[in-house]
Amino acid sequence: MTITTGKHFVVFPMQMWGHTRTMCTLVARMAKLRNVTITFFIISGFYDRVMAEISREFLPGEEYLSARIRVVALQHNKSVAITKDVEAAFEAAYVKMCNGEPLTCAKTGKEIPVHPMRVSVAIIDMFIPDAFEAVRKHTPDTVKVFVWVPVATHSFFFYWAEDHVDSVEASAAQRGISFEEAAREGRDYNE
Repeated sequence: MTITTGKHFVVFPMQMWGHTRTMCTLVARMAKLRNVTITFFIISGFYDRVMAEISREFLPGEEYLSARIRVVALQHNKSVAITKDVEAAFEAAYVKMCNGEPLTCAKTGKEIPVHPMRVSVAIIDMFIPDAFEAVRKHTPDTVKVFVWVPVATHSFFFYWAEDHVDSVEASAAQRGISFEEAAREGRDYNE
């Protein structure tokens, strides 16, 4: 069954299972909540796992909802650290889709037919910036692009924040001002 109304989303995660698995849940829930069709680009090595993960989100009788998700596996090299190949494969597939050409799944060899609705939204993993740029380059004014950040937001502070308490206390004591005043100034205390 092909959906011919509603919006058409493109979703593309980084080639790591933790990033892809969270998007499986996202696309399944979007398909259940709204009249959308999702073209979900993944690496070919994850195809079977993605299909199993998506199917867990649907109950018997909800096949019409799961049919809203079109999974397209892309060719890639085996290294997770090198994303250039898979990002280039994504761009080539995205251009084909925008030109009204069918896609071919690299895992199954099946042709994915042209979808009648133009892409209106793209959700791209934050760790594949070339894919983000490809969407902006080929559909600059017609597609809303969202960056997917598949981490708990509190982890940013744990991994990337620096503890400036000692420096602020030292600055406050040296200058004879309160801790709060020294902290509000926003100076670089690592000098």
